[in-house]
Amino acid sequence: FGQLSWTHVVDFRCRGAAALPLQDMAHVLRLPWTSSERPALEFLDFLPTVFDFLRHAAVLRGIVLFVDGYAKVSDRNGSLKGRAMRHGGLAIGAVLALVAESYHLDIYSALSYVSSQLLVAALRPDVVRALANWQEDLRYEAWARCRNLVRVSCFCGACHWYVSQASLSETVNCSCNGESSCPNQGSCRSYVAWLRTRYGVKLQSIKWLWLPKGAPLSDYNHTPFDDGMVAGPLEEQFELMDGEAKNSRCFRCKTCQVMTHAEVTEASEIRRV
Repeated sequence: FGQLSWTHVVDFRCRGAAALPLQDMAHVLRLPWTSSERPALEFLDFLPTVFDFLRHAAVLRGIVLFVDGYAKVSDRNGSLKGRAMRHGGLAIGAVLALVAESYHLDIYSALSYVSSQLLVAALRPDVVRALANWQEDLRYEAWARCRNLVRVSCFCGACHWYVSQASLSETVNCSCNGESSCPNQGSCRSYVAWLRTRYGVKLQSIKWLWLPKGAPLSDYNHTPFDDGMVAGPLEEQFELMDGEAKNSRCFRCKTCQVMTHAEVTEASEIRRV
């Protein structure tokens, strides 16, 4: 177990579970369950965190291990005295959610596909029902709303926005090097070189999309479950880049480090790009 080349571990077990025999494992996500029953609705709340963790693994080209366990199930009277045990089923639930989100499938089609590829030994019916209800209540509408929009995002997708096709007419190409009035303050050429070195992306310039003056980012990115992609809150996904500029601030994704957007001050009003 400890000799395998896992780089990331998602631990779906309850708090207090036995330590995993993993040495020098830097990236471990332990879900903070509030109950030993590991409720299905709480599992849904954890999905943005799990998806963001998987994005980090993808950026590092890592190998992810899902670890499941047992849950204590209460009897009809709500008591845990009997300590009835229920097999895992949450790890495979996360796989189903990932497949469904990636291909915009209903959860039962995702289950059919996953079952055709591997033996699904542990599956909690309440988790499958919760995922199906989650899609009916939120995800189908979010997918439909974003279907005719253009997604603008960092490489890993943690920072993303959905804009209209018409708004793309407000784009400006820039390959500045030195003094410039662009939001990146003369650093576009060096940033293009960084992209080539870090990710092998060969670009000639940076394309800036100017949003209407005063328009907040929240107009183009909704809540974690009410958007085209499942991710944590947008304001937690980016950070201010190094360097100071007179009238602009640039931000980058915390996960993939790609520049995401900038805030430009024009006549005391902020314009985002």
